[in-house]
Formats: sequence, structure tokens, C-alpha cells
Amino acid sequence: MSRGEADRHHPRPMRGHPMSAIGTATNWRSAGACLSADPDLFFPISSTGPAERQVARAKKICAGCSVRRECLEFALSNNQIYGIWGGTTADDRQRERRRKRRAAARRRLAA
Repeated sequence: MSRGEADRHHPRPMRGHPMSAIGTATNWRSAGACLSADPDLFFPISSTGPAERQVARAKKICAGCSVRRECLEFALSNNQIYGIWGGTTADDRQRERRRKRRAAARRRLAA
């Protein structure tokens, strides 16, 4: 995600995610494909109209990013409700959280 936004947060070290390109999981942000992009690109003001093109451009940058998984994990772990993180919008991440909650509830009922 954008360096400025991510730097305002103090991410917990991510366990189980080696980062051979830059050393450790705690500094994954420095390897982000978004590092040289305009941070505003990753924080559209809406999800319709011209913002749809902005979201598509941000997701395209994320698609080629070597730390996309770490970025998404950071967003999910830190409940990022704004911006494009790991190639996902806030709505995408909310849907994923709901899907996981429903799956966990089904597993509990089946047990």
C-alpha cells in the first residue's frame, strides 16, 4: 500500500512470511510496487464514476507487486477500512471477512 499511509501504522511483524527480496516481513513495504506511485491513487474518494478508473489503475499496480500478499495481510490484520491494499478495495476485504466468518460458523455447526 502507499508508504505514507502504511508508515502511520506500526504493523505487527507477520509470522510465517519470509521476505527473501528485502530480508524480513516487517519491512515488506519498501518492496511494494506502489512505492513510486502517487499515494492518492490508492485512496479513491468513491467507488463509482471516475474513481472506478482510479481503482483499476491501483489494482493494476498491485497485480504485479511481489509483496501483494503481505500488503493484503497487513490490511486485514489491521482492519484497514480505506484504500486499495494488496489489490483489494475496502469492499473486497469486507466481503472476504464475511466469507471467512460464514465458513467458520459452518465448521462450528458441523462439528
